[in-house]
Amino acid sequence: MYLETAFSLYSPGHILMMALTAVLLGGSVPVFLLMRKKDRTTLVLSLAAAATIGLTGAALIYSVATGLYNLEWYLPFHICNAFMLVYPLALIFKKRLRALLSDYIVFAGIGGCLLEIVFPINTLVYLSAANPVTILVYAYHLVIGLVAFCFIFSGQYKQFRCYSLVGILSALIIGATVMNQLCDTNFLFLNPGYRIFPLTAIYDLLGFYAVYLIAAALLATAVGLHIFIDKTLTRSIKR
Repeated sequence: MYLETAFSLYSPGHILMMALTAVLLGGSVPVFLLMRKKDRTTLVLSLAAAATIGLTGAALIYSVATGLYNLEWYLPFHICNAFMLVYPLALIFKKRLRALLSDYIVFAGIGGCLLEIVFPINTLVYLSAANPVTILVYAYHLVIGLVAFCFIFSGQYKQFRCYSLVGILSALIIGATVMNQLCDTNFLFLNPGYRIFPLTAIYDLLGFYAVYLIAAALLATAVGLHIFIDKTLTRSIKR
């Protein structure tokens, strides 16, 4: 299934990827701050939709040509993969739906980008840092991180709504569970048949129930963010 032997996480290639991500995300902040005077959301979403679909398509073409194939890299049932649908929907429906999707664009974008860079278990576990698929997947996650930063620092994102993030995550959990049963995949890392770092200890301790713990943790994180941000904003208003 895979063309190369995996190498360890936090190797020189992996550390270079993390450093490059930090530089690019940090360097984007001044640029996005300069965008605060004008609404560039439609342009950003257009570029993001083209980039995510294009990068995924390029990885798929390379996979077909080389025999390297993994459904989890191409179908929208991972938190990050879902952006292939989220960006086009937010681009087409500019009012209420875009507002609902903005919470996912920001929090799933930053969370997905950082988690994939720190624990790139979909690529570096199987492939080298120089493999085209690794580079394309890295670029994909960099895009979703940059779009999230753009929404925050350009002032387009102003309010966090827990229910929208919980709703999308719930739909993803249901879809991922069905796909895992039908195709023996590990979308959202909810397949108890897989033991993948850093979730290995959870599965070893709880077995099948680890699936419920991971799903509950995703939803609890969304609720926790809502409570924390709401309290923080309330305190700042009182001051």
